Amino acid sequence: MDRIDPSDGIPEFQPRYVAYARDHGRSCGEMLAHDMQAWPGGRMTGFLLWVPAAWKAWAAASGEVPEWPDNSWSPRQHETFDAWLASDDRDPVEIPQ
Repeated sequence: MDRIDPSDGIPEFQPRYVAYARDHGRSCGEMLAHDMQAWPGGRMTGFLLWVPAAWKAWAAASGEVPEWPDNSWSPRQHETFDAWLASDDRDPVEIPQ
């Protein structure tokens, strides 16, 4: 399955959600339906668990550490992270258990 494809025709989903769905072999709509059943009280729980795991995987793969004094990621690092998410040169990130 392709990673992030801007021609996917799903403008209502941001690119990180598209990457989340693709990592789990689903379309965005399928992922949302899955998560609504998996976490009935918080349908975005899977995505909210996946995002920090993706940052951790990216940091491990790239050797990056937060650049800003408050220990947060810089705009440059956000761009690099998003490019990594869109890449075919990475393993899917799993939701932590």
